[in-house]
Amino acid sequence: IIPDCIADPSIAEFDGVFYLTATTDDCPREGFGRWHNGPAVVWKSTDLVNWSFDGHLLPDASDMLYWAPSRIIRHNNRYLLYPTLNQKIRVAAADSPEGPFRLIAGTDKRPLVDTIDAEVFVDDDGQGYLFSNRRQAWRMNEQLTGLVGEPISISTKRGGYSEGPIVFKREGVYYYLYTLSGHETYHYAYCLSRTSPTGPFETPEVDIIAESDSERGIFGPGHGTVFSPSESDGYYFAYLEYGRGGVTRQVCIDRLEFNADGTIRPIQLTTSGVALLAEPTSNDALVELTRGEDVVASASSCRKPIDIRGLSDSKRLLRR
Repeated sequence: IIPDCIADPSIAEFDGVFYLTATTDDCPREGFGRWHNGPAVVWKSTDLVNWSFDGHLLPDASDMLYWAPSRIIRHNNRYLLYPTLNQKIRVAAADSPEGPFRLIAGTDKRPLVDTIDAEVFVDDDGQGYLFSNRRQAWRMNEQLTGLVGEPISISTKRGGYSEGPIVFKREGVYYYLYTLSGHETYHYAYCLSRTSPTGPFETPEVDIIAESDSERGIFGPGHGTVFSPSESDGYYFAYLEYGRGGVTRQVCIDRLEFNADGTIRPIQLTTSGVALLAEPTSNDALVELTRGEDVVASASSCRKPIDIRGLSDSKRLLRR
């Protein structure tokens, strides 16, 4: 959905506008990828198809390694963001979801926690929770700027390193999604709880809901987000598609569907994405992007194609 190499998307909606925060992979530089990120920006859309950004989201982080920001949270008449900066989760605040955000969290702007990949979930009673990689969670203070108590370990059926947690609530059920493996073999598993966002969790019979589809040319669906547009009962899964080798990651969106018992159906990953939710509000695009003879999207700018090679079969890590 974005004409750039970005990853780790989170999407929040305020007043009919979707705000997407993400890692920007700095593709043009030698040694591009996780250790040479591009600028922190927020992409905006009213229809989930046409996206744009304007300016730097987090000036305080212009000289820091910026990864995996959480979705933007609106709380007490301000907006909060929880990016990973220099491999530590911090908190920043702004008067608008467009920023600019400024680092906060105590007078010394210290990190919230020495780990990565924040996912902040606020329950119906106003209690906030911060989830991170390695299946860790914490209760948050009333201001959502600090952590309370000891970390909580989320028990899941599948072990191994995990990152990119996704937490949401639907019809009284809490869902915890977590990644397994990485790179081309990223995939998503999940469990659910009818008690609280930190469990106890039960694992459905089919718990792998997103994995590579070589026939469609989709490799490594990883660190993403789940959201439901206002005035809609539909749910969407936005995720990074790792691709074949290198760090030239893309962001895609597909529908998330449920069975009658509340379990999640395996997601049909596509290269076509979702249809317009509404008519676009502007016509500022200058560049048409094509697939064959068909125009599939438009953008204000684009980069030259980057040729990459996939991992050989002998090096590819297989889930099975």
